[in-house]
Amino acid sequence: MKTFFTLPIAVASLLTLATTASAATLATWTAPESTTPASPGYTINDGVLPANSPFTYSTNTSTWFARGDSSDLVNVYNQGWTVAQQQDAAIAAESYIEFSLTADENYQFDVTDISANIAAQSLAYTATEAMDVYAFIRTSVDDYATTVGDATLNLPASPQDSTATRSGTVTATSLDPEYSSITGTVTYRIYYYIDTAAVSTNQVLRLYSTTIEGTTSVIPEPATMGLFGGAFALAMMLWVRRRR
Repeated sequence: MKTFFTLPIAVASLLTLATTASAATLATWTAPESTTPASPGYTINDGVLPANSPFTYSTNTSTWFARGDSSDLVNVYNQGWTVAQQQDAAIAAESYIEFSLTADENYQFDVTDISANIAAQSLAYTATEAMDVYAFIRTSVDDYATTVGDATLNLPASPQDSTATRSGTVTATSLDPEYSSITGTVTYRIYYYIDTAAVSTNQVLRLYSTTIEGTTSVIPEPATMGLFGGAFALAMMLWVRRRR
């Protein structure tokens, strides 16, 4: 009886080993050039800035940044828009920073968490108005249709010769099943817009780093899956007969 009881378990164990995923921080972007994968199975693409993006990368501060008076940065002050309309305006303006992961051939990956460290800053050169900074995350999984995480930073007014900084994190967790068993390329975009009574070049938005958490695994070959499936079915049949 021992043989028949343990055979299904052994086959199931083999099947589990064939599809086991390796947990990892898939990528952490702290600069365009520091994007090394933590494990094999995927390729990391650098941050890509669209031609009209208000964001550029600063080697001095190691951040992507935009100034409040950028013509490509949406200011929703006194517009009376809903959150959805505000986000649509930021999307239309292409006010984002994006990063991509591409699964290697015969590999797949699951994404469990997306996070970005952001900040709003008033520089000390001139007085600046209060500014609210809004950031939200969308991805190519659903063609950027759904916001999977958002955050708001409230930056107080700052008089001349005084600085103010607010930092925070925008995260996306509890992601839908579409973020499992991903093949090909997925692009992640962090969108920004602001709300301020008067824009200034001394109002600054920053992105310090972005992290993608998840797992990678080898895609089981159809022949291998068929072999395991057949063996498992046979083992179960023998087990049932033995119990009778």
